[in-house]
Formats: sequence, structure tokens, C-alpha cells
Amino acid sequence: VILGEPVCAFHAGFPVEERYRMKLEPIGLFIGKNEHGDAVLGNSRIAVWQLESFWQQGAKDVLMLDFFREVTPEHLALAREYIKAHPDEIAEAIRSNK
Repeated sequence: VILGEPVCAFHAGFPVEERYRMKLEPIGLFIGKNEHGDAVLGNSRIAVWQLESFWQQGAKDVLMLDFFREVTPEHLALAREYIKAHPDEIAEAIRSNK
């Protein structure tokens, strides 16, 4: 254990990077824009095009909710609505980020 580092029973066995990833912060239930102009979930860095790309590759919602622990089913529904309303924007973002 590193002095000064908070330790809880759940996080103690994970590397620092993994503990940081597991830090759960609430995400607003809205679609925002990041510094690149990509649509993101609320105040997070989770781009809607990334979610769509995962879905296109066969990812199920349960996997998305497990990987992006701060995301709720409502966030995924909101992302799907955005994708339906902006299909060209999302398709272009996926193409340009491959």
C-alpha cells in the first residue's frame, strides 16, 4: 500500500489505472459535445459514435453497462435516439475515427 493512497476493500487489489477507471461519477442525462465536436453522453468523454461502433460490432447493452459503469440504460436509450436523429454525423465520426 502506498502511503497517502486511500484504500477500500473493493479497490485494493486493482492497479491504480483500473481504480481510476472504476471511479464512478454521475453523468448528466443529455447529449453534449466534446472539444472535437463529437456528441458525448452528458458531461463524460464517452462519444456516441463509440457506442454505435460497439453496437455495430455486436456488443450488447449489458456489456456496455458493465464496461462504462457510470452509464445507465437511460443513457443508452438517449444515445440511440441521438443516433436515429443524426445518422450521417455518427457514420462520419465512425469512419474518421477508425
